[in-house]
Amino acid sequence: MKYYFSFLVICAFSCSKVENIDPPPCIEKEEIQDSTSKVIGNPFFPNPHGEAFCTKVNQLTWFEPYIGEYEKTFFYLRLIGLDSNKIASDEFVIYNIPLNIGCYKIEANSVDPNTKLVEAYYRNIDYDIIIDEFILDTSAINKISVSAIDTTSKTITGYFAVSFVFKNDRPKRNPFNPYRMRFFNGYFKGKYE
Repeated sequence: MKYYFSFLVICAFSCSKVENIDPPPCIEKEEIQDSTSKVIGNPFFPNPHGEAFCTKVNQLTWFEPYIGEYEKTFFYLRLIGLDSNKIASDEFVIYNIPLNIGCYKIEANSVDPNTKLVEAYYRNIDYDIIIDEFILDTSAINKISVSAIDTTSKTITGYFAVSFVFKNDRPKRNPFNPYRMRFFNGYFKGKYE
């Protein structure tokens, strides 16, 4: 009996479950640096299109992703944040992402398919009305990583880190929106059409 009990103790302490999650290959994991960082979104909805999230102060933030393919060589990632009434409250878009596994720098603000630069913008919205617009903060490290593409199920997986600043073309309509927003430790997975 003594040997049996010893064997059970050794087995119990020698086994451990370790979950390996590979970090994004080109995007460093970040920590919250201040209390004014803001990322908006809500987990109040079922998500038929896939999943996407990033870090907000003291919480994980969820978006509903829409991924579209165009010209057979590029895709775009459109993340929609919904409020508790399931009304669109935020729109975050990255365009001209090459449809290949790799790491890409997000370099431009406008949405111009002729540039072939990876572009991004963020809008605080109320359904279809733009409340405040933000443009890419070119002084920050802005990247998107495509880590897996499954052509059979038409699924794309990846990571992102992007900063935006208030556009300043008119006064802010929502005074609670900060001047600068950082979306970091972001992850997306969804079907492309």
